Amino acid sequence: MPPTEQEMNEALRKAPFRERMFTSQHMEAVEIKLQADQRKQTKPSRRIWGIVLGSGIVAVIVGFVLFVGIERPNSNEQTVSGNLLVAADEDNDIASPESSQEPSQEPLKQPSPEPTPIETPLTPAQQQATDMWNSIGFVDVRYHPVNERMENVTLDQLLILTKHPDKDVRWYCAYRIIEFDSPEHHDVVLGIVDELLQDPEHLVAEAASFSNKVMLKSFDADPRFIRSPDGNTYTFVKFEEATYNDGTVWIARDGRVEKLYSVQGAFIYDLFWSPNSKWLYARYGGRTWNTFMWIDIRSGEIFDLTDIEQQIMDDPDNGYLIDHEQYGRFDYETSIVEWSPDSKRFLFHYNISHDDTYGYTGFGVYNLSSKKVEKVIRQTGGQYSTERLEDFTWEE
Repeated sequence: MPPTEQEMNEALRKAPFRERMFTSQHMEAVEIKLQADQRKQTKPSRRIWGIVLGSGIVAVIVGFVLFVGIERPNSNEQTVSGNLLVAADEDNDIASPESSQEPSQEPLKQPSPEPTPIETPLTPAQQQATDMWNSIGFVDVRYHPVNERMENVTLDQLLILTKHPDKDVRWYCAYRIIEFDSPEHHDVVLGIVDELLQDPEHLVAEAASFSNKVMLKSFDADPRFIRSPDGNTYTFVKFEEATYNDGTVWIARDGRVEKLYSVQGAFIYDLFWSPNSKWLYARYGGRTWNTFMWIDIRSGEIFDLTDIEQQIMDDPDNGYLIDHEQYGRFDYETSIVEWSPDSKRFLFHYNISHDDTYGYTGFGVYNLSSKKVEKVIRQTGGQYSTERLEDFTWEE
């Protein structure tokens, strides 16, 4: 068994100086040799780690190059890398870097223009109707179907205009044509109305339905015809779908249909029968808005109540002290609320206003015999309601 290091050091200490020198030198040489042997043993591991580290760096570089993209051959070219021959294949699903990195140089396709709609040519009848309408009509007949030139239109012209391509013109004809109904032309007019009943436009067909009922005297169960309380008379206005109708009140009684009254430059928008069926209340608008009249059905006499608000303002008992010279013109709005049971009076609501004042509102009772406002019930405190007063009675 070889001596330990401690034993060797102890022997060296006890040896003579010359031997100690020799032994010391020998020990240094041995130590140097041992260190050299250790370095030889560690060199292989260092080489291995160097190889691993170098391989990792190479792998990173290769991966980066592949990620960024390198130029690849076209489908008809081949690339040689070292001893490896790579052939590009047209069936290869991997997209080339050029196609993924650079936008296509093909010019942008311009959107194709929309095809021009093909206009269906007018038939000779439609063209004739169009030319005639342009000479006697106007653009927006649905707004207000009244025109001085159209007042003189003939039956022959209307027969042509029923072929017009514009539905509003045919709608106008469907209402207007019943004015030409007579024993001589009844069959012709009725035939045109029947034809317009088949019009594909609902607006035209509804107007034709209205005229058909007028010609056949069939007014029941249609709210467009207002029946009197005794059931013997009907009243109505035409051009219901217009913004402003023609301002004419019609009446149907005793088997006849005729005009009762026409308001020039205005339109009718409310009709109201008296309980005894002898009076007809009509409210109309136009230059003077919300004015009303009542008509004696027996005599045809018209009573225009345009001064009813003035009576209210001028009577000091009503409590309105207004200087007309200071305020000038007032705006009036009146509407009937109900008739008295004996049809001699009616209750109405009023609203009188001016640009510089609040409205004066209330109720009044009008006497048809005296043609006077005999009672005024003022509304105060910002009240505004057209509903019948709960505590109002017709007692004298």
